[in-house]
Amino acid sequence: MKRTADLAENDRRGAKLSAPVALLADGAGSDGATAPARFSILGYSGAPVEFYGWRFVISLSGMTAKPRFPVLREHERDRIVGMAEAWRVDENGFHVEGNFSGATPDGREALALAREGYPWEASIGVDPLKVLRLERGKKQTVNGRELEGPLDIWLESEVREVSFVSLGADKNTEARALASQTGSGSMNLRDILTGLGMPPEASDEEMQEFAARHLAQMAEDRNKKKGDDAGDDKSDSEGSGNAESASSSDSGDGGDGEDGGDEGKDLSAAVRAALAGERRRTAEINDLVYSMGLGAELSARLCREGATLDKARQVVLEELARGNGRINRMSLAEGESEGDKFRRMAAAGLALQLGERPEQGKAVPGAEEFAHMGPQQLARLCLERAGCNSVRMSKDEVARSIFSARLASSTSDFKAIFLDVANKTLLKAYQAQRPTWPTWTNTVSVADFRQVYGVQFSALGELELVRENEEYRNGSYADSMESYSVRKYGKIFDLSWEMLVNDDLNAFARLPRYFGAIAARKQASLVYDLLLANPKMSDGQNVFSAKHGNLVSTGTALDGDSLDAAWQMMTTQRGPDGDFLDITPRILLVPPSLRTQALLLLNSTAMPVAQMNSGTYNVWQDAGLQLVVEPRLEPASGQPAPWFLLADPALINTMDVAFLDGKQTPDIIEHEEFRVDAISYKVRMVMGAGWVDYRGALKNPGVVKS
Repeated sequence: MKRTADLAENDRRGAKLSAPVALLADGAGSDGATAPARFSILGYSGAPVEFYGWRFVISLSGMTAKPRFPVLREHERDRIVGMAEAWRVDENGFHVEGNFSGATPDGREALALAREGYPWEASIGVDPLKVLRLERGKKQTVNGRELEGPLDIWLESEVREVSFVSLGADKNTEARALASQTGSGSMNLRDILTGLGMPPEASDEEMQEFAARHLAQMAEDRNKKKGDDAGDDKSDSEGSGNAESASSSDSGDGGDGEDGGDEGKDLSAAVRAALAGERRRTAEINDLVYSMGLGAELSARLCREGATLDKARQVVLEELARGNGRINRMSLAEGESEGDKFRRMAAAGLALQLGERPEQGKAVPGAEEFAHMGPQQLARLCLERAGCNSVRMSKDEVARSIFSARLASSTSDFKAIFLDVANKTLLKAYQAQRPTWPTWTNTVSVADFRQVYGVQFSALGELELVRENEEYRNGSYADSMESYSVRKYGKIFDLSWEMLVNDDLNAFARLPRYFGAIAARKQASLVYDLLLANPKMSDGQNVFSAKHGNLVSTGTALDGDSLDAAWQMMTTQRGPDGDFLDITPRILLVPPSLRTQALLLLNSTAMPVAQMNSGTYNVWQDAGLQLVVEPRLEPASGQPAPWFLLADPALINTMDVAFLDGKQTPDIIEHEEFRVDAISYKVRMVMGAGWVDYRGALKNPGVVKS
């Protein structure tokens, strides 16, 4: 064994050990004011933890924490639930006590939700300070238990915070939210005695009298049972006498005897004993119920009904027989299975690790638990959840199990989680692109792969005069006969066996990131390839042609005069019936080599022409043209640089860009592949583009830039 001075990466990251939370009533202070609700947590029992395929044990003697530390919600620093004000370590584990905050929204909400029955769990965040790695086959005693490697022993550790979360690790831990210490004993005794038949409205004096009578009866019954079991009349008589003596003594609180003070002390001792017994009973029932994962509601009911531990065991067995077990210990959203929630939290946690930050208010509760987990640890956890013991598996064995066709159904969690991560990563990369084509094209949805025919609304004509008592005439327009269809584009990438063995999450993330970017680039290329191709339309003319009146016959440089000529050509376009269409250019589309000239032309206060006076007003400054620079328009060396004027797509439908079922973002689908050691993912995109109306575009072929 070797003591590690520098912690391995896995050791540095710390752990979150979690437990269920059960809430009781608030306490009352001595002045009658409501005291803050408190919690008491057995945060760690000292048992080894096998979590996410990571096996370790924390030495109780080496655990420490600051005198006071924060209680958070979902481990988020700005979501404060309260303050931990005391902690201690004993042979049973690490205990934390503190108050819920009444000043913060999360403090109030956490308490209110728990009162409604929401099964919160408390998670302690622990950082390792000194770690000893116990190798396979070696043994060492920690926390009174002899343990065998492979195992990490946290010799020294620090608890940094406590959070209200959803997912547990140390199944032997427990947590309680208690009343304030002030007055809590009286509150518990009243609850106990009320359950034994005392009227709820009884005064404190009546409560003490009822307690005395009940304790005396208990003593009498015990002594009588002793006599019955022994079969000795004398002992029975003595037992009855003892019972009477106990009754007399215990009733001294309300009697007239001179020894009332001593009798009061006897009563106080009896009450303390009763409370201690009740606490033992409830603690044992809670341990039993929580260890089986049956939640706080059953535990509270058994305690409230006064069930014995034997009765509680019987009820727990019946619940387990009905199929209610450990898997139900987590709180689930309505309509969401435990597996769905696990996959959602794991995917969100891995996304955090890759630098994704959720939008405000959209954080996934529990995601932090997975934020430091690599593919190997996640694979081990998924195997464990599927019933495969991965503790003694090598990295190679874990990878082979995940890729095994025989275990395909058992490892579906892992595949689904990485599909989600791949989808998020691909989508982010896709959205990071800033395509220019949406500024001047019309995006449409199509239902299938058949030919789509665009509609030229410029053929609708004008509104006609309707005289008195005349009928309205139908406007007519025909499909332009300009057609196009969508096509399928895609590629496959793998989460390979090597990536999983190497525990390389970033290597996997690079692939969907790359495909997200190339999907966006493919969309742009399809549009601009069509723009530059200048195909023939249904009338036999090219899109940009002299016949269409949207092509400058001789290319010119981009300047005030050439822009003015192009502007006039577009604004005087007519529809099929000869009516002016009132098209106003909105977009000036240029290659990067013309960007500077275009910026000067559109933004200068004075006309940027050498022979003009510097005071000459630049009319293009307020023309409302939007400059769009597109690198796909950049010509080869020695070729002229074209530029375009384009109309607002809200005024005229120049070009359609169509997507199957309106899905613009690429799909990512798990692809079954048994010929290689990999989980394959297929990226698919279905789209198409087509010209609809040439009147919304004008081209100047440009000149060779000197």
